Amino acid sequence: MAIAEDEDREQDALEEQEEEEEPSRLKEAVEVLEVEIRTKEGREEKIKISGELSPEDRENIKASVQRNLDIFAWSAADMPGVDADVACHRLNLGPNTHPIQHVGSLVDLG
Repeated sequence: MAIAEDEDREQDALEEQEEEEEPSRLKEAVEVLEVEIRTKEGREEKIKISGELSPEDRENIKASVQRNLDIFAWSAADMPGVDADVACHRLNLGPNTHPIQHVGSLVDLG
């Protein structure tokens, strides 16, 4: 009996240690800002950038995107000549697989 109790205590200690380490492996949510960019055609498009950037860095990114609009594709229509098989995302799933939505899942980045 004493051995089983010792094993239970060891298991509990390991689980507590893992719980304490868990937050350090998970990335905290970062504020994301939407920045409007005007295309050459006059459309308003939005890009997302980190809210942790300094105002100067935000303006530098916005200016860089604005200067290089010709290399950004806002939609598939902006990529003439690109095969749809290259631009489309597909999941390799079995024929009997059904989608499942995981609510409240955390992403482990460690």
